[in-house]
Amino acid sequence: MSTLSKEIIEKLYYREGLSTIKVAQKLNVTPWVVLSFMRSNKMVRRTFKEANALDFNKKPFTFLLKEILTLQEEKLKMAGVVLYWGEGAKLRGKNSGVDFANSNSEMIKVFLKFLREICRVDEKKLRVYLYCYSNQNIESLLDYWYKEGIVEKYLRKNQSSDKKFSFLDGPITANNPMGVHHAWGRTYKDLWQRFFNMKGCSGRFQNGFDEQGLWVEVEVEKEL
Repeated sequence: MSTLSKEIIEKLYYREGLSTIKVAQKLNVTPWVVLSFMRSNKMVRRTFKEANALDFNKKPFTFLLKEILTLQEEKLKMAGVVLYWGEGAKLRGKNSGVDFANSNSEMIKVFLKFLREICRVDEKKLRVYLYCYSNQNIESLLDYWYKEGIVEKYLRKNQSSDKKFSFLDGPITANNPMGVHHAWGRTYKDLWQRFFNMKGCSGRFQNGFDEQGLWVEVEVEKEL
């Protein structure tokens, strides 16, 4: 406790913007000691919003604007800026992005090209979500985007990554009818792989084994 003083905390926490954990590490004490000292000396802590903003501002940008452009790149830049300001809603905060409405695939591809080649956005930060309305055929939409090669690019974008992710997955069930909990399990496993893909890991995206059809065979055998 002798290492702590208001002057040191003010310097590290307020002026240098260190978190209480970082302050504790610098002073070789536990975070609880720092928090107790600040509380007893009525030193105001940052809100979560302020802490997140401070942490974000310390991180390097995930894009690097290309400054010297060819004529074609100037046109691409102009198209990208026009699409940004003229189309859809601007999403801010944690899930920042552009919400395109009533757009065709060519428009989306032009905007992605703008982000990749002009803004040089980190590929791991790019996400494309597809809206499906109740009167649309989901299978035909997926089939269309498969043909466009978007899904393949998503699955293979980390193919050269040194980071790997894979897990062994057993059958849903071997001898019982399907239940809602099986759907939960499949959803979580799919979500887990997508999460690690977003983290930049190379994955197989291959769930399950052939014997997942066994329970169907068992039920059919009962009817024969």
